[in-house]
Amino acid sequence: MKDTIRAEWRKLRTTRTGKGLLAATVALTALGAWGTLHEMGPATSTASTIAALPLFLLATWSVSILAMVLGIRSVTDEVRHGSLVPTLLATPDRRRVVGAKLAVAGAAGAVLGLAAIATGTAFAMIWTATHGGMLALGGTAFAILTVKVAAVGAAWAAIGLGIGLIVRHQVAAIVGALVYLFVVEDLIGGLFDGVAKFLPGSAADAFIGMSAGGAELVAPVVGAMLLAGYAALSMGVGTERLVRGDIS
Repeated sequence: MKDTIRAEWRKLRTTRTGKGLLAATVALTALGAWGTLHEMGPATSTASTIAALPLFLLATWSVSILAMVLGIRSVTDEVRHGSLVPTLLATPDRRRVVGAKLAVAGAAGAVLGLAAIATGTAFAMIWTATHGGMLALGGTAFAILTVKVAAVGAAWAAIGLGIGLIVRHQVAAIVGALVYLFVVEDLIGGLFDGVAKFLPGSAADAFIGMSAGGAELVAPVVGAMLLAGYAALSMGVGTERLVRGDIS
């Protein structure tokens, strides 16, 4: 198993996917932090801690999207370039391959979460200092927030990996997943009252403890359970499709 994980890590480390998504996470988090802090203006100084600022909601969304794309591409890049067949020939146990991909993609998703937290924190502290204010990290609250954002990144990477295993066509998988997040989830919430808070995007917001526009959310622990459930469902279906299906 260690050799399989090492091989998957080498694939991620030697391609542009991971580096590009990490750079995109930093850029989007910085842009979102700038927009949030600029809109808050002088009110920024009234927030006593970093964790009290709403900029991490935007960071969480960036991490969710990019980690999901990372998970999808960890499979579809191999399908696209024809390296999935040699991978499965080298490791005939397909569940082991999936497990290795999950370990690497989940860890990479968590790294995206940590990068977002680090970028948002640095940006907020520099912004506040240059505007005559001062922010503290927030101790335990900040540590918990950091762990939660990293966990969200890992969960969405797992969801993306499952989607990639199910769909396999890179463009269809990525576009379909993004359309769901940006359009379908809101549409379902609009058509069916009380359903939106149980969907993956809202579950992640609930787990973090932040929402846009005062949206109704479930309790954080329920959000965590829902997000983990969606990740498990996606991975379960994707794994069975790979194990039972033909690879050509």
